[in-house]
Amino acid sequence: MKIFKDFTSENIVFWIKSILQLLIRPKRFIVEIEQKSDTDLLSQFLFYFIFYVFFFIFVNVEHSNESLIKQGMILLVNHLFVIFPVFVTLLLLCKKKKIKTAIIFIVCVFLFFTPFILFFWATFYFTENYNYKLLLNVLTIIQFFYSNYVIAFILFAKWKKKLFFLLTNYLLTNILYASFVLLNIDNYRPIGQNDLIFIEYAKLFTKFEYIDKYPAVLTYTFDKDSLYFGFALSGMDTIATNTNYKDIEDYKNTLELNVKLIEQTDFQFYRNALIGGEYRKYFNQTLSLIKQEFFHFDDFRKHGYTLNIFGLPTDTILIYTKTIEERDNLLNQRQLLFEYHNDLLRSMNKAETPLYIMNYFQFFLCNKTLGIVQQKQHQDYFVPSNFIKIE
Repeated sequence: MKIFKDFTSENIVFWIKSILQLLIRPKRFIVEIEQKSDTDLLSQFLFYFIFYVFFFIFVNVEHSNESLIKQGMILLVNHLFVIFPVFVTLLLLCKKKKIKTAIIFIVCVFLFFTPFILFFWATFYFTENYNYKLLLNVLTIIQFFYSNYVIAFILFAKWKKKLFFLLTNYLLTNILYASFVLLNIDNYRPIGQNDLIFIEYAKLFTKFEYIDKYPAVLTYTFDKDSLYFGFALSGMDTIATNTNYKDIEDYKNTLELNVKLIEQTDFQFYRNALIGGEYRKYFNQTLSLIKQEFFHFDDFRKHGYTLNIFGLPTDTILIYTKTIEERDNLLNQRQLLFEYHNDLLRSMNKAETPLYIMNYFQFFLCNKTLGIVQQKQHQDYFVPSNFIKIE
């Protein structure tokens, strides 16, 4: 076939230089494209397609059924949605020849940027480093900029036409965005679904049972011939005689359940496994502090317990109490968990900042008209105080 006969070393080098020239000198790139025959263009784009096939084969990362090919299809759908107003603007303002040129340019923009975006996407999940998520978002914005703004400068020579094209496209983009907002029927759709690390994190840690307080004082109560072991939580009366032992047992069961949830989770990402290990350490450390160790009067005296006597002279109740010495270590561990959580959210928000800025300006007209306030995706999605309250 003539198409494959065009696959000479000279043509391949030229095709590579041509797609690279798209970024630096887009107008010259289009001029060269317009001078080629349909057969030559088919050979060139077939070469790009073959490159894509090899790219997906050799640079493939899969997590929880999320493959590079699937992510590429998502990027394609998103790109089609983003450039839809551009196509409408082209149909309204341009002649057939310029429409063909614009379509070739938009396709080439997608072909140029997508491998880099997918490479950083794969690297992000391989390294679990949000710096790569930031880079792929920056590339996404550049891709959007070329498809929606640079295109006007390669299609038209006069500034009035360029400006009119840009304003028309901007207006249509905001109208399309407003339509989706007004026609939205799902106000409780989940956010952040493109971040598998965050999804795994939220799935586990939103299952944790609520734990508001931490054990502060150990108590041993002698009531007639019975001995009761318990503990007072932070904020409670540390020598109260009306200890609710059911609440104490529920507290221990909650800790054990949280540990079990962590141990049963098959983490896909190392950073979540690391955080899960820190939570398990905290829960186990708390459990170790609230186990009954002593059974005789002499034990309490030796280990520094304070005696409190109630009900003299008839219904005498002896309560031995002692402040948990390891409480500071427990509080430090709680604070460390809080910092882990905040560090994850900060990393996600910083990585999303370029998209946040772009959305603010690109949809400014729509947001002002409808009174929409742009918010960062993960800012308040999950709060650790749901199960651990940092005081």
